[in-house]
Amino acid sequence: LLVATAGVDDVNVSSVYRTTPVGPVTDQPDFHNLVLVVETDVTPQRLLERANAVEQELGRVRTIDGGPRTIDVDIVAISDEVIDTAT
Repeated sequence: LLVATAGVDDVNVSSVYRTTPVGPVTDQPDFHNLVLVVETDVTPQRLLERANAVEQELGRVRTIDGGPRTIDVDIVAISDEVIDTAT
C-alpha cells in the first residue's frame, strides 16, 4: 500500500522479526516487525501522510499509547534529514 504511492519505489524488504511488547502495555500479543527500504521523490511530510493513511486503511484506531494495534508504520530515516514531529 505504501509503495503504491506515486513516487515511492520498493527497493528492499527485510525478514519479519517477532518481538515481545515493551513499554507501558506489555499484556498484548507479540509484534511482527520488518523494514522496508524505498526510494522516493516525495516530501517527508507527504510520505508521513501516506504512512498514516495506510494505518487508517488497515483499521488502526489509536486508543491506548503503546497498546495493541492493527498496524504501526514508522519512518525511521530519510537520507540524513532530522525531522521532529508528534505525528
